Amino acid sequence: MLEALGKIINKLNFNYTVIGDGPMMNSLMESASRLGLNEHVHFMGRQNHDTVIEFMKKSDIFILPSYNEAFGVVYLEALACGCAVIGVRTQGCEDINLNGSVFT
Repeated sequence: MLEALGKIINKLNFNYTVIGDGPMMNSLMESASRLGLNEHVHFMGRQNHDTVIEFMKKSDIFILPSYNEAFGVVYLEALACGCAVIGVRTQGCEDINLNGSVFT
């Protein structure tokens, strides 16, 4: 996702928030810095469920580009908060693909 954001940094004004503190956190922070995304990408670390829901309510898009999620309830939570949802093909999130929406 960060690589894609690096390609549009000069074309679109955006804020991208990463919530969680998994084993790739340091690598993602280094990538964001290398791609010049520090002003656009914000790493929040682990947050409680209520805080995550509040972030979703304020967001336009929820993105979970994971090939390790069989099906996460988090996709449904994001939809319920009014977010457009982006997932990946061949994973459980593809099963809720509505109205011909495209998962990449």
